[in-house]
Formats: sequence, structure tokens, C-alpha cells
Amino acid sequence: MTRTFNEKIRCPQCGCEHTVESDFERWFRNHKDLHSAREGLVRFDLDVLLHKYKTCTDGKGSRDIQCMMFIEVKTYMATPSPAQSDTLYTLNQILRNRRPNIHSTPKWQIKGQMTRVWSKYLNRNTTLKLYGGHMLQMDGTFPDNSSMIMWDHQVIDERTLMELLRFERDPDRIEMQLDHRRRSCSWKRRPMLPGMDT
Repeated sequence: MTRTFNEKIRCPQCGCEHTVESDFERWFRNHKDLHSAREGLVRFDLDVLLHKYKTCTDGKGSRDIQCMMFIEVKTYMATPSPAQSDTLYTLNQILRNRRPNIHSTPKWQIKGQMTRVWSKYLNRNTTLKLYGGHMLQMDGTFPDNSSMIMWDHQVIDERTLMELLRFERDPDRIEMQLDHRRRSCSWKRRPMLPGMDT
């Protein structure tokens, strides 16, 4: 059996707290053949997986992109266990594909190409920008009953949180707006020195 389940929600009608564990999660937690310490299993639910469809227009025209990140939500300013923290840290490194450019080098960046994926919804290939994982902590149970909200250990307000959730603000550098403009141009369009036309 794994450690005691302690995630709770408050009933909006009666105000009582109840566990949020599903029947499957309870079964998994209590099954003798799925013991976390003995089997080396770390199991937890992924709180929020955000996926946004955007059409961006820049100097080169319009293009479809999708943005994705996961958010681990901790109420009452809880912190992840060491095993959960290690799993989230590993997943965060995998789910990133930002590239450095002349304007920035965001933290947690993986140097690689943007991922091209097939969108069943759009019925075509599209670019997927992966922004990894982030931790949202609140001293209450949701922003309206919290006096403190933290994003990756930085205090933020509710407006900033909304911008982060809408992929308007950079989740790695919360002081900056998220910018999806293309900053490179093809070789044919690169400026040449005077007299150099080849």
C-alpha cells in the first residue's frame, strides 16, 4: 500500500472536505501487487494538462500552432513529495522543445526543433510548442479564496495566472508576454552586403 491519500476538496453546498480520489486511484493505492516502495512505482494524477490552438500572424503570414504544458496544482501551499518532485522534474525536461534565439534563452530549455504533429481536430500537420511543467500553489483551494498564489515559487496575482493559463504570458519568465513571431528568415531573404548579390 502507498502512503495515505490526503488530497481534499471542499463541497460548495455543505462546506465539508472530501477526498478527491477516484475508485481506480483507490484500487491502485491499496493493491498489494502495486506497492510503491516495494515495486518502485510513483503514481499520481496530473492535475492540469493545457492545450491551446492558436493562429499566429507575423511578417511571413499566418500559421497554426498549438501550445501545451502541464501544471501540478497544490492547495494549502502543499509541496510535492520527493518521489513526486523527481517524477515531475523528469517529465518537465522531456516535455520541452523551445529553442534559443538572439532575444532569449528561457530556463528549462531543450535545444531542438519545434515538434510537428498531426492534429485530428484540424485534419493537418501543425507546430506544437511544448512548455514543460509548472507548479501552481495556493494557500486556499482556488484563486478566489487564496490570499497567496505562487507559480514556480514566484508570487503572482490572479490576472497573471489567467494570462499564464491562456498562453499569453511566458510560463518560464512570468514577467514577459509570450511571443510566437518567427525571427528567422530564409537564406534568399537575408540582407546582403553592398555589391554581394550571390
